[in-house]
Amino acid sequence: MAKTEKADGKYGPATKLADDVITAQTAEIEQMNEMLGKS
Repeated sequence: MAKTEKADGKYGPATKLADDVITAQTAEIEQMNEMLGKS
């Protein structure tokens, strides 16, 4: 959903929020993969 908003969104604050969500979730996924021993 955030990727769609970032790609197609027209409302600045919503696209900024989408970018923040993508950044945070990417970091969380990387951390979880490290905890699981995945690269």
